[in-house]
Amino acid sequence: MSDKKQTKGLAQRIASKKALVAIVGLGHVGLIEAVTFAKAGFKVTGFDINKDKIRALKRGESSSADVNNQDLKALVNSGDLTLETSPSNLAKADVIIITVPTLLSRHKNPDVNAVWDVARHIVHHAKTPVFVSVESTCYPGATEELFQNLFSKHFEADRDLFLACAPARIDPGNKEWPLPSIPRIIGGLTPKSLELARSLYDQVVTSIIPASSLKAAEMTKLMENSFRTVNIAFANQMQIICHEMGINVWEIIKLAATKPFGFVPFYPGPGPGGTCIPVDPFYVSWKAREYEYHARFIELAGEVLDEIPGFLLKRLYDMLNGKSKAIENSKILLLGVAYKKDTAEISGAAAHSIVPRLMERGAKVFYHDPYVNKFRTNGTTLNSTKLSKSFLKSLDATIILTDHSQVDYELIVRNNSLILDTRNALADYDSANIHK
Repeated sequence: MSDKKQTKGLAQRIASKKALVAIVGLGHVGLIEAVTFAKAGFKVTGFDINKDKIRALKRGESSSADVNNQDLKALVNSGDLTLETSPSNLAKADVIIITVPTLLSRHKNPDVNAVWDVARHIVHHAKTPVFVSVESTCYPGATEELFQNLFSKHFEADRDLFLACAPARIDPGNKEWPLPSIPRIIGGLTPKSLELARSLYDQVVTSIIPASSLKAAEMTKLMENSFRTVNIAFANQMQIICHEMGINVWEIIKLAATKPFGFVPFYPGPGPGGTCIPVDPFYVSWKAREYEYHARFIELAGEVLDEIPGFLLKRLYDMLNGKSKAIENSKILLLGVAYKKDTAEISGAAAHSIVPRLMERGAKVFYHDPYVNKFRTNGTTLNSTKLSKSFLKSLDATIILTDHSQVDYELIVRNNSLILDTRNALADYDSANIHK
């Protein structure tokens, strides 16, 4: 078969939903994408190196609050979604979507090794022609580097390989904006790659916005999340200032939000979590240094957010001192360990920083989270504690880290001597034992 016929065949398979779609990396984003594509009518194979995760998913046990077990089990049982650990099975795929996590090194430099690992598997196992979409967050230019330094040595663009960048846009726990309703930015290595990307994503999301290049698509994701980071940092810095001045920062934000223009409310808390907000801004500042520019504003936002757990713990220690209590041997309850309300997502959650610090000071730490049964951090495993009057009365203090809806706040307020509310979850309660 000629190259043109093969390319046309790939385009037709995508347009008719006869293309086999491989999703590589079944974390929160990858699992949602896998289920979304399967529900849209594609045959999907999900890949992950975590064998325990694959076994659980095959049983219909979702690892995401945004994918219910019933839907997952139905797709697995029907064969519309298969689950694999071996990359050799990529050989069957017409479309490969990369959704592996991208991280920061301890020096806060981009770590995109997982994307490169997947790319090497594609080189060794994929059939041609193949369409590859990078949804993992990358610094501007990373997808082009992937092509130039690896793919171009094995594949010819627009013949063997069609390459796109379509950064994932997902808001965990947001029922108003499920993945199909969120506009998707796409960039292509070539016009033909962009055309195939549009054909593919048009079938799973309601709106497609083409970017002029791969770099533009990558930078858009980073700008979106850096915008949130710097504004969350500003809200937290205002929290510190307001606390020192004896002003309720939550009242100030509420009042400022009455202005019908020029103000967008962002809220303080124990620190942003997840795999994007704490990470993405540093991809921008790292890349900026290549052009001899120091992105001071972005890096300062990161520094401010790094200070927040320490600020909150100092407040807790001061609250205990006010009751003539030391942190050592105090019983402290963390209400919520997920980074976001009404989700089980713990990546980057403030609890990862706060739990070890409390334990180092000799505190007896407990937590309650209706979505997270076990919490592992810094070599320690804790189990979620059931709330009761007697247990709450035995505590020295409670820190509200996550404002989950499925919590009896009335029970907590009535039976707790000290509460540090970092989320304004107790806005409707007026009690001397509540500190905001």
